[in-house]
Amino acid sequence: MSTENDDLPQSRHFHLMGLAEGVYAAMSVDGSGSFCNAGIIDLGDRTLVFDTFLTPEAGEDLRRAAEHLTGRPVSYIVNSHYNADHIYGNQVFTEATIISTEKTRDLIATRGVEVQEWMKANLAEELRAGEEQLQHEQDETRRKQMELDLTTDRLLLSALPGLELRLPELTFEHKLVLYGTKRRAEVLSLGGGHTPSDAFLYLPDEHIAFLGDLLFTKKHPSMWHDQPQEWVSILGQIEQLDPTTVVPGHGPLGTREDVILLRQYFMTLLEMASAVIARGGSADDAAQEPIPAPYAHWQNTEAFGELMRSFVALQQKD
Repeated sequence: MSTENDDLPQSRHFHLMGLAEGVYAAMSVDGSGSFCNAGIIDLGDRTLVFDTFLTPEAGEDLRRAAEHLTGRPVSYIVNSHYNADHIYGNQVFTEATIISTEKTRDLIATRGVEVQEWMKANLAEELRAGEEQLQHEQDETRRKQMELDLTTDRLLLSALPGLELRLPELTFEHKLVLYGTKRRAEVLSLGGGHTPSDAFLYLPDEHIAFLGDLLFTKKHPSMWHDQPQEWVSILGQIEQLDPTTVVPGHGPLGTREDVILLRQYFMTLLEMASAVIARGGSADDAAQEPIPAPYAHWQNTEAFGELMRSFVALQQKD
């Protein structure tokens, strides 16, 4: 059972939810420097933080909250994958050991560096283009989301000059178990779904999972990997763990049913892509398909078209 408590540390970047004694979800506030959800876990004698947000400022608030809640410095950071919004806060956790898969470490050191350099060279211009586009946007819902995204981009742009890309020091392949005096935490990787390598955190005694971007709730997901069937398989394996509470990378707190729903979503889109190909349609045709009813109310509708386009292209390549 999750609870929100006014006595918990406050931040403009996230709000904290207590999931169990000593277990907290740090849920992102739209238009802030967090951009993703994170977690704080008191192992008893050590403290673990799952993902560190998009900006060092948001990461600093997360660090302070973790120290306030547990009374000690953070010992471990788990980076679920290499995307910027999950790792740019690493630099403020100076006393912590950062954990990831070996492949994620390699991706941070390669693609992560490339993305950081691209942003230094191009983010200011992208921001100006987005502000100009906002002036011409007529849809009020879309305008509100664009305004929030632009606010986050401004925070990121201001953080870039002092941003240090800190790499993980401890890597694993499939499973790493951290034992504390209060609980154990399993850091797991079942392969690549959202990215070529995704890790998540499972607390087996509490049946709580911090899934990173393997789960989006009430949002169409983005994909940085070309193996959607692998993502479907990973979600099926997470279902078998039988978590009762799941913290997604993006979106509100969820349950095992949200994991099932996202797996069904991918299966539906793959079937739709096959149907487009069967009738001689193109990737662009697939992008214009209507969103199925169970997912029509989800946010980030642009991602639906992008996924449909890529699924058709992948099947045609095969």
